[in-house]
Amino acid sequence: MTDLTEAPFKATSFIARDIAVERCADGTILMASRIPLELAQPNLPAYLRYRAQERPDALWISEPDRAAGTWRSITFAEARRAVDSLAQALLDLKVRKGGTLALLSSNSIEHAMMTYAAYLVGIPIVPVTPAYSLQSNAAAQLQERLSVADPALVFVQDAEAYARALGMVGEGVQVIAVDNADLAAGHLDYGALVATEPTAQVEEAFAAVDADAMARLMFTSGSSGSPKAVIHTQRNIMVAVESNLTAFGQKGGKGVTRLDWMPWSHVTGSAVLAATLISGGTFYVDDGKPVGADFARTLENLKHVSPTNYFSMPAGYVMLVDALEQDSELAGAFFANLLTMGYGGARMPDNVARRLQTLAVAHTGHKIPITCGYGSTETGPGGALVYWPTDRVGMIGLPHPGYDLKLVPLDEERYEVRVRSAAVTPGYLGLPEETANMLDEDGYFRMGDAAAFVDPTDPLAGLVFAGRISDEFKLVTGTFVRAGELHDMLMLATAPLVQHLVLCGEGEKFVAILAWLNLKAARELTGLPEASVEELNRHPQVIAQLSQALAAYNRDNPSSSRCVRRFCLLDEMPSSEAGELADKGSIRAGNVRRRRAKAVASLFADTPPAEVHTVGERA
Repeated sequence: MTDLTEAPFKATSFIARDIAVERCADGTILMASRIPLELAQPNLPAYLRYRAQERPDALWISEPDRAAGTWRSITFAEARRAVDSLAQALLDLKVRKGGTLALLSSNSIEHAMMTYAAYLVGIPIVPVTPAYSLQSNAAAQLQERLSVADPALVFVQDAEAYARALGMVGEGVQVIAVDNADLAAGHLDYGALVATEPTAQVEEAFAAVDADAMARLMFTSGSSGSPKAVIHTQRNIMVAVESNLTAFGQKGGKGVTRLDWMPWSHVTGSAVLAATLISGGTFYVDDGKPVGADFARTLENLKHVSPTNYFSMPAGYVMLVDALEQDSELAGAFFANLLTMGYGGARMPDNVARRLQTLAVAHTGHKIPITCGYGSTETGPGGALVYWPTDRVGMIGLPHPGYDLKLVPLDEERYEVRVRSAAVTPGYLGLPEETANMLDEDGYFRMGDAAAFVDPTDPLAGLVFAGRISDEFKLVTGTFVRAGELHDMLMLATAPLVQHLVLCGEGEKFVAILAWLNLKAARELTGLPEASVEELNRHPQVIAQLSQALAAYNRDNPSSSRCVRRFCLLDEMPSSEAGELADKGSIRAGNVRRRRAKAVASLFADTPPAEVHTVGERA
């Protein structure tokens, strides 16, 4: 077995952890990077114009063309011409004041061109999760977002595929489609718009770009409440992205190479696209995702693209490491140019990190730094970042340039996290009360999360996530359960058998969990490669293994706030359409408990049904 402790990390260009730490009399700790953040351009269209002049023939965006069996691409110079033409077309449409551009479809070259054309002429964009337009049971989510966005224009890749969604668009809204634009009278053909000849009006619009005006509405995930429309300015976006690139030392050179699946309706996905523009790199659209059969496309794409930086959710890495271990050619391509492996949204399992590093050392002779970002839609998504080589996973890091942290003590170990930055949103659209309350008296955004120091005597060792404060709940005894912290502990204890879990027990006598299996791990355990979810959930080996893992965990954690007394394995996987999964793949526990109230109740029944299993002594 490879000795990972002796293997060196691959050389990186990370900046120093030069952090000012101030301890206040009330126990509050203020942290800020001493390294200044300098924006290279005044607005986002200026970055495109700079790259089009500086490296005109370099690829900016490339995407799979499944029908042709190849990739289609656009260079920086071609993108500049397309954006200018589309900007002129948008000016010609004389969009009403206050009208937005809603983008309903998946990531594509045309989607990006429409985005940057809108930035140029000052039309706010509203990217919407594509699933809400494509799934019939997500009509309410789509309608809610369209009502808030009040679009004057709607963009879709294919008018036929998005016909149901377009039927929900109000009167007077103009539809722009790349394919099948002729299906309905009045639809505008993207091909015709991108052929528009730019006039002096485009240069006038460029000169008038206001980096502090509303440029985008980005909906929160809803993982901790109803989705809110977060206002982003171009300055918000630039500060967030340039800060990340600065921390990684990737503002210069040939730029980053990214293959990314996250939709541009998610703040992290959109930041990755902007990072390739600002750094002068290339964005490869991943038309797969770490869900079921869709992941096969991601693996195929990774054989075509060797990224410099890769980002996914921990659940995505669970699937990826299995594939890399089974396919040496894939692993060789993946690690060839890789500088960092980033994750967010949940804790990376230790065993997954070890397996990734074992593969990295085998293929490159070096470990690859595993980084983690911490932030929110409101912070663009920055706040804290792991930007140094470390064998430890589970940290959220330290503030990076352009971001300050305020840590307000909650108890002897934990602090409430607050963030201050020029990347922080000016507010929520149509929600004046929430906007007024989002910042504290010193201008720090209230994240609603708790964090703790890895080493209280050495702040520069970094911070670890200690739970979402609003997710904490009380048992009937009045005992507090730190849900975020407990969730991570249980995921570690049950790895690799459990894919997702949700804690339950508000007002009850004990803690119990709803859980979903990692199907690959369960099939390997049982030796049944074709077994269904239903078969695995009832298989004696699976039940015994999970019961033993939880019993061992309980022996080390006997207190009522940490001990798990019952569990139930669910047949129906978490549904993104029903709001149980966020775009980034993380579980929305509150939505799961509300939607599956019957399953939650069964966990605490006096005589539980057969699918509810008791751990150790009778609950």
